[in-house]
Amino acid sequence: MPLITRLSLEYCTVLLGSCIQSKSLIQGKQIHQHLLKCLQRTHETNLINFDLPFEKLVDLYIACNELKIARHVFDKMPHRSKNVVLWNLLIRAYAWNGPFEEAIDLYYKMLGYGITPNRFTFPFVLKACSALKEVDGGREIHFDIKRLRLESNVYVSTALVDFYAKCGCLDDAKEVFDKMPRRDVVAWNSMISGFSLHEGSYDEVVRLLVEMQNDTSPNSSTIVGVLPAVAQVNSLRHGKEIHGFCVRMGFVGDVVVGTGILDVYGKCQRIDYARRIFDMMGIVKNEVTWSAMAGAYVVCNFMREALELFCQLLMLKDDGIVLICFGLDGWKYLTFNVCQVWDYQWCNEVF
Repeated sequence: MPLITRLSLEYCTVLLGSCIQSKSLIQGKQIHQHLLKCLQRTHETNLINFDLPFEKLVDLYIACNELKIARHVFDKMPHRSKNVVLWNLLIRAYAWNGPFEEAIDLYYKMLGYGITPNRFTFPFVLKACSALKEVDGGREIHFDIKRLRLESNVYVSTALVDFYAKCGCLDDAKEVFDKMPRRDVVAWNSMISGFSLHEGSYDEVVRLLVEMQNDTSPNSSTIVGVLPAVAQVNSLRHGKEIHGFCVRMGFVGDVVVGTGILDVYGKCQRIDYARRIFDMMGIVKNEVTWSAMAGAYVVCNFMREALELFCQLLMLKDDGIVLICFGLDGWKYLTFNVCQVWDYQWCNEVF
């Protein structure tokens, strides 16, 4: 059985980095097993006392969506090897993929081991809190941020704004936002998208959009944040206003923005405008765009057109993609309504 040297350990670490970039799980596992065997033999001979490259191993398994293995590697590590970077890696993984409770639990375990969180820790754990609508937990974390004097950090304060806004604590979000010494486009977008999620927020969202332009230029993500507020009011005039703004700013070519505007017109019962946007998008249309157009037809009671769109998509993509576009519930709703309006035999022939 081979012994491990400092050089071979460094070489394996480089290989693990390559596996992380290419998400090569099988090769990464082989390197992991090789290191375990080598280190076991090396420790038995008392020639050297190296630890595994834990950070790379945890990063590998997270990159390959093997969160359970990543956690197992992390839990088996000696505590002296668990630096803040490793804790952040795992907290981030749970914050993005769930279970969100694990991200919060890891945060408090990190504090228990005497590891001080940094500006990269808090956005991840706050994201988990917002996903769970854990307002009290988020407030406790806000207190830790103040204690560590990180509230002025734009990265951390933006995460706080996003957390409070998504949890419906709009006054708290505004208080944090107003105290920010510098607001970049991400901070403005977090404020706008957070407010946009709540009913009756249209006027405030528009006010923020206007005020934002005194500070920085909006981007396509800004418009994506504004559109839910526009869709809530079901106002054709407001829909046209935001559409015109997108044209002036050059955002209409963005597939997400175009899909959002299409959705607004559909909810305003202007299927002609919605279809025009759909056709203008050409080949950039994605699955969400097709779904939005079908939804607009259904909302406006154009069931046959919705079904024809479905059939058109069947000719372009495989059945699995079509199901993703329409969703199982949407598909059931569509076929039920079409068969109520037209002869069942016609529907049966289509499929």
